[in-house]
Parts: sequence; C-alpha cells; structure tokens
Amino acid sequence: MRTRSKFFTFIFSLLPGAGQMYLGFMRQGVTLMFMFFFTIFLVDYFRISLIIALLPVIWCYSFFDTFNRASLPPEKLEGLEDRSFLEDFLKDGFNRIPGKNIWLGVILVAFGGLLLIDNVVLPELQRLSLINLYTARNYLRTVIASVIIIVIGIRLITG
Repeated sequence: MRTRSKFFTFIFSLLPGAGQMYLGFMRQGVTLMFMFFFTIFLVDYFRISLIIALLPVIWCYSFFDTFNRASLPPEKLEGLEDRSFLEDFLKDGFNRIPGKNIWLGVILVAFGGLLLIDNVVLPELQRLSLINLYTARNYLRTVIASVIIIVIGIRLITG
C-alpha cells in the first residue's frame, strides 16, 4: 500500500476527478471529470447559464470526496470499490427506459441534424450573405435547448 502525499492530494483535488484518480479510483475520477467538462460544454454550446449552477456542486463533491477518501486508513481505502456513478444507471436504469432504442435514435438523428445545420447550412447561408452566422447560431442553439427542455417537461408531466 502506497501512502499518498497530502500536498499532491490537495493539488489534484482542485480539478474534479483528478483527486479520485490520484487515490486510485479511475472510474469515479473519469466520471466526475467528464461530468464537469460536459457541463461546461453544455453551458457554452447551448447558452443555458442556469446549467452553470451544477459546476460548484460537482466541484465541491469531488473536492470533499477526495479528502474523505484520503482520510481513510490505507486498508479501508484499498477495500473501497471503484465504481462509476453512471454504472448503475447504464446497467439497470437504461434498460428500464421504455423504447430506449427509439430515444437513442431520435437523439442521434437530432445531433446529426444539428451538426449538419451548424457546420454546413449556416456557413453556406452566410457565404451567400443571407444571414449573420453568429446570430443564427445563437438562435439555433437557443431554439434547440428550449425544445429539449419543453419536451422533457411535457414527458415528465404526462408520466
């Protein structure tokens, strides 16, 4: 059992997931790091500033989880299982979603359509001087984010 430096534990804990990785919990570390940076991507791409409220939650959880784990005796730390937060959902929860293949297909088609519009159609319309690319992309992203939120809300209301 290797002892961990308190200094490096602190330094690595500043980046969500890196502290868990330093302590040997790679799955949890990668999951936290992915969640943190994916949240930043969502905020930037869809311009939904409300999502930014998740960043301090993810950061604080990661920071304090690192120190809680580091404070454990080495034998207890070695006994902890390295499980991703998403493992249970992907194994059991995803299988419980009715029509999951249809939903996955819809998401992939929508994402492909978004890429096509964003990277081909809008630049071509700007080249023809029909639109302002920056404004069009902002409107497109806002409309897509709004539709996604509305669809999720309707789905939750209807059960």
